Amino acid sequence: MPDFYSLVTTTGKARLAAAIAAGQPLQLVQFAVGDGDNGASYNPDESQVALKHEVWRGQVNQVLVDPANPGRVIVEGLLPDSAGPFTVREVGIFSPAGELIAIGKYPSSYKPVFGAGANKQMYVRMVLAVTNTAAVSLTLDPSVVIASQTYVDQKVTTALNQLSAQLSAELYFFGQL
Repeated sequence: MPDFYSLVTTTGKARLAAAIAAGQPLQLVQFAVGDGDNGASYNPDESQVALKHEVWRGQVNQVLVDPANPGRVIVEGLLPDSAGPFTVREVGIFSPAGELIAIGKYPSSYKPVFGAGANKQMYVRMVLAVTNTAAVSLTLDPSVVIASQTYVDQKVTTALNQLSAQLSAELYFFGQL
């Protein structure tokens, strides 16, 4: 097994199977991090229903299908400046009912707060292998969600290409081209 990994919990597997059977996507709404088992890394397993020691929970920032592997879903969370201080060693994804859908072992990463003399927003990704990526979705809270640079670049490029095509068509129509 790799040093760091994510897995769908037993509860998550049951919820995902039910979502596929019902033709309704499984909502992933909350992202949590913990500092591990008494401040130490451990190997999570699919029978867990909670993180060993949760230290922060917030909204999922983004859920997307991995462009490099369509059988994987990437779930992203953003820990704000105000979260901390703690060391992240475990991550979890939760349903609207508060059920732990997936859990992961994360490389030890210190999250300071401003009063410690340094501060950072911490961007955390969890990658999940699933058989039906269409069965997973995200419920957005627009007051919390941020866009990745790649997402913004893609949207801006698409919009500029559409605008350029429209302008070219209008200039051609008016005999300017």
